[in-house]
Amino acid sequence: MKRFSPTSFIGFILSLSTAFASAQTVILTADDFAQPGDFAEFKVCGTPSNLTADTLPGIPGVVDTLKLNTQTVTDQFTLNFVLPSAFPEGALFPSATVAYTSPGNVNFFLQNTSSNLKILGTSGDLQGTQLVAQFTPPYTLMNYPCTLGTLINTSYSFENWLAVDFLNTYDVLGTLVTVDIDSAHVKRQATVKAHFNEIVQVLTPDHPSGTLTLKAYVRQDNIDTLEVKLGAPISIPALGVNYPADWVLVDENLYTLMVAVLGYDPGVKTGFNTQRSVEYFAKFRRFRFAGVELNPDNTVKRVEWISNVNNISNAEEDQSFLKIFPNPVTDNLRFVGQDESEYTVRIFSVEGRLWVTRHFSGTFELSLHHLPAGMFLAEITEKGSPYRPMRQVILKQ
Repeated sequence: MKRFSPTSFIGFILSLSTAFASAQTVILTADDFAQPGDFAEFKVCGTPSNLTADTLPGIPGVVDTLKLNTQTVTDQFTLNFVLPSAFPEGALFPSATVAYTSPGNVNFFLQNTSSNLKILGTSGDLQGTQLVAQFTPPYTLMNYPCTLGTLINTSYSFENWLAVDFLNTYDVLGTLVTVDIDSAHVKRQATVKAHFNEIVQVLTPDHPSGTLTLKAYVRQDNIDTLEVKLGAPISIPALGVNYPADWVLVDENLYTLMVAVLGYDPGVKTGFNTQRSVEYFAKFRRFRFAGVELNPDNTVKRVEWISNVNNISNAEEDQSFLKIFPNPVTDNLRFVGQDESEYTVRIFSVEGRLWVTRHFSGTFELSLHHLPAGMFLAEITEKGSPYRPMRQVILKQ
């Protein structure tokens, strides 16, 4: 049930020293996590190479170097941190403070308090059915404060009863087999351990000089269960298959039959599975800077890293090509760029509603008097640039 694993999208943001000499005192607090309106652009290498076991997991107490700057980009995506109310399921998580959608189109609802950071649950599409998973207990990602050497042990579980509308007839070895599924029961029990055990210098194609990060080795053990309510028996005498018209556990045999013979993938596989990843965190990115998913034998399966820090930072020095002021603003927002450059600015609400689109060169003033007070997002695109950096704009009236 990989799509509902929060492990690959852990939202720890870690305070790091900028010098190797003081790198052993790393502390994370609630202020270091991304807020609604923040964005993080990631790049992905689905066929990683040149990553060796000496950096994964590495040597605790030694500042290792993880060289991602030779990896080929095979995909990219953007995480948009929004208010939980931006999603229809947000009302089911009233204590959530921030939400985002993963690359697998799963919505995550998180609660960030002064003492800890938790995932309250997820929502997403499972074989055409909307599945809302409310974690019991909530999945504790981090207890504050966190320092180098911190060990996090947590667990979570959820279960859902789903209405499924699937009906089809197949010819299997001369036997007509009707597959009629009208309900499903999905359950997961998970235990997670994260060990923040090393300071690492991470090199990427976008930041070849490296970024000092804190590394966490994460292991998640899952026990998944899927049962389906069959409206008609599945009987294939030639294969010795006989399932009644009742609730049936989708064990390995039935799962294989559904996928390989009947052409229906339920999307969840009953059984035990372990997921491992190595995560790298840097405070000024305000989200995980890089992550490595591991195969069962600990070889590298997938790598991703933040490619544009501008989207996750409000620091003016990160946006040297264009200045925006004042912020907060009460009426006119002023943009100062290069005279020879052409820009497009779009103003969004944190829920994603587009309010304004303007094109300009050099210096430009944008009146916001017609917008309601609150927080907005300014997306600025420079002609010819592949980047679409975002900035928070606070409108006061």
